Order: sequence, then C-alpha cells, then structure tokens
Amino acid sequence: MEPTVLFKDPFELRLHRLQRLLPDPDRKGTEWPAFVDAMQAAGPREIPPIIITPDGQVMDGGWRLRAAKELEWPQIKCEVQPEERAGVLIVETLLHRKQMTRGAVVYLALRFQEEFLAAAETRRLSNLRKGIKTREIPLKSPNCSNCSSETVLALCQRWGIAERTYHQARAVFQLFSKRPDLKKELEPQLLSGEKNLWNVLSAAGGADTDQSGRILGVFKAGLRSFVKYGDEWKKLSREDRKAIEAKWREDAAALPQDLRNAIADVLLEEVGA
Repeated sequence: MEPTVLFKDPFELRLHRLQRLLPDPDRKGTEWPAFVDAMQAAGPREIPPIIITPDGQVMDGGWRLRAAKELEWPQIKCEVQPEERAGVLIVETLLHRKQMTRGAVVYLALRFQEEFLAAAETRRLSNLRKGIKTREIPLKSPNCSNCSSETVLALCQRWGIAERTYHQARAVFQLFSKRPDLKKELEPQLLSGEKNLWNVLSAAGGADTDQSGRILGVFKAGLRSFVKYGDEWKKLSREDRKAIEAKWREDAAALPQDLRNAIADVLLEEVGA
C-alpha cells in the first residue's frame, strides 16, 4: 500500500495500542506549551502529517494529535500506512528524538522491541520483492534471559547504540517492571534527562546488575574480532606476527588460571589435539 495523504477530524482518530505505551507529555512543564504554540503558528497544513492506519489509529504523531485536539482544529494532515509498520515507525521516531537522552530513548524502545523486529522484517522482505537494495539484514529477537552477543549487537547496530546502553536500558526496564514504586519515582527523572540509566540503577542499588550484564557481554563476544579479521593474519609480516604472539603470551600470563584452561580447551579441541 502506497502512503495516502489526507485531512481528518482529530477527534475521529485514536492512538494505536503501541502509542499508548508511551508516557503522556508533561502538560505542566514548559516544553508542552511551546510545542502547542509552534503547532498553532504553523497551522494544520504546514505541520508534518501524523501517520495512521487505514482505520484511523495513530501510529506516529501522538503529540501532534493531542495538540490538534487542544487547539480544536477541525482537520489535521494524515498519512495512511499499513498497521504492520507500527513497530518500526514508533521505534525509529524515538531514536531520532534529540530532546531525550540516548539511554531514555532505548529504555522506551524496549517496550516495542518485538513489534519493531516484526515490522523491520516485513519491510525488508517487501523491499526485496520490489528489487530495492538496502543494507537491512534479518534481525533475530534477543532472548534477554540469556542475550546472544550476536543478536544484541545486530539490534544495537540497527538502532545506532552501544551494547552497554542496551544492557543498562534492559536492566532498568526489568527493575521498573518488578518495582512499580521505583518506576513512579525515577522514570520521570530518566525521561526528563535529570537522571541517566546508570544514575537510576545506582539509586535503586542495581548497578551491579548492569555490571554483570556488561561482563557477560564481554565474555560472549569471545574471539569475534579474530573471526571477522582472521583472513588478514596471513598478510602480516613475520616480524609483526612474532610481536603479536609475544603480546598474546603477556596477556595470557595475566589471565586467571581457570580462564586460561577454558580458552586452551576450546582451542585444542578445534585443532584436533
């Protein structure tokens, strides 16, 4: 379905179920009145269209819809797109919000992770059928009880974030799920930028949780850089190889014995010793 632009009565529209998972704008703060004033100055024909489903559910542009209702506009510009794109639209809009910290954006985006993955795959396959070449790759869903380094890395690359940010955001997300009292107290400070992810975890005594996730990610990364650049080894000079091997021996000597044994066991098994 190609996007269709039209004008509709704001009061005939409703927020998509995924949009309702996002926090309402802070109407008592200074940002909301400024946003409404800017909308009023631009007028209904000049603002970017809100994106709706064919049956009038708003997938992107929740703030614009609220402002249009507050301004009592009779019409607002809309763009109709298939509902299966909702996850991608919401997450990608979040990732481009400049007024929020990266950590807060990722924390919110986790609410839509599965919908984003499904919508991204639908879009990728649609592009392939149309013969459109993109850099999109298939994305798997991270099993966050035992996050795969490769799947988390692929998702982080798509979102343009560091793995550490993902693990911190996941820790905060899980913390707030278990502790509604902390969510009520700390979530507004996270979304306003008053606190970052690390501040929230520290305030809740959860910094160790984040540290554990980060360390787990380090070990799961394993020999990934060698796998990626392994073919370059044979291109190095004899002198460079000897220098690198000497550095490896130095680093290996500093490792705990049980970790050295684990690495040695894997390597010996692979070479058939």
